[in-house]
Amino acid sequence: MSQTFLERAKLKEYYELCEVVLPFIEEAKKEAELTAKSKRLCHEVIKQMLEKVPVDCTEFITDLGSEYLHALNEEVDDPQQWHKTMLLLKKHIPFPTKDWEFEVLSIFTTLSVEKLKAYVILM
Repeated sequence: MSQTFLERAKLKEYYELCEVVLPFIEEAKKEAELTAKSKRLCHEVIKQMLEKVPVDCTEFITDLGSEYLHALNEEVDDPQQWHKTMLLLKKHIPFPTKDWEFEVLSIFTTLSVEKLKAYVILM
């Protein structure tokens, strides 16, 4: 069964389009894979923060521990959990002054302690 001229032209257009589009699709796949590998989970971040909080900050530890359990029990990493954790940090560290406070905020924000301290000085 032979193809008509129009069918061959459409097929040629399709292949040309594939040559243009496929590299973008491959790049998007690679980017998605990298994002999935580097994605931070809220419960893991909270656990890291808990390790920096001094034992005498019992209310903060209790609140963070509660959020840790909530985040751990979530089937998927819920954006609301990140928001709740952020509000908790604002409650317990409204204006950081101690080294451990900067370390906790550094873990949450992924900013270096130095950048956070510089930002606080500017405020």
